[in-house]
Amino acid sequence: MQIHVSDHEGGVRLLRIERPPANAINTEFLQALHEAASTAEADEKVRAVIVTGSGRFFSAGLDIKEMRTKGPGDLAKLGSGKDGIYRLWRLTKPTIAMVDGHALAGGAILMLACDFRIASRGAFKIGITETALGLPLPVGAFEIARHALPVRYQRAVLLGGDAFDPENARDVGLVDEVVQQETLEERCFTLAAKLGAYPSAAYGYQKYLLQGPANQAIHHPVDAGTGPLLKQLMGAFEKLSVGGKS
Repeated sequence: MQIHVSDHEGGVRLLRIERPPANAINTEFLQALHEAASTAEADEKVRAVIVTGSGRFFSAGLDIKEMRTKGPGDLAKLGSGKDGIYRLWRLTKPTIAMVDGHALAGGAILMLACDFRIASRGAFKIGITETALGLPLPVGAFEIARHALPVRYQRAVLLGGDAFDPENARDVGLVDEVVQQETLEERCFTLAAKLGAYPSAAYGYQKYLLQGPANQAIHHPVDAGTGPLLKQLMGAFEKLSVGGKS
């Protein structure tokens, strides 16, 4: 099982990632997430969606094992417009990330694909760490992250490559709130029920307007002169297929 689905009071659907030990993102998971998001979109009884992890991880990011055995493939196109993270991001209904464990690299992008992010206090890290790892962010993943982050912290988060504790993650806009672990679930379900009670067409309309510039950039990227650099950096992905440093 990649994702456990359960329905709760107020029309809230919970998607729990179950890919032990680290809830890493592989091709099969992205397909499962795409299906789960599309099913939630089509089900009128579903008013809002919460995404969470299991164990010590929300998600540790891309499945390095798959990349080593199969090459970068679709994992190097995260957020491109066809995968599950993009589908979750474009879900017209309210989405909330319930973060109770590490959310790193692609796992942080998955978290940022949700409208709101609420984390518990704890000894775990949250961050877009690709720069520090020497890996290029796919255009889709980059635009989803840039859309979610406050402008004043975009450079620090996207170029700095740091992993933050929950309180510092809140301070730079990676998460919206940090609450005690024992109240995390209640807070997320309360917010989901509140947002889900709004007329869904209005919510989706405002959401799509907000996403407009980022979505345009995903489908029609501007040439930023990154071609030579991207060719060089894609070698970092290729190194993973021979056991290189992730």
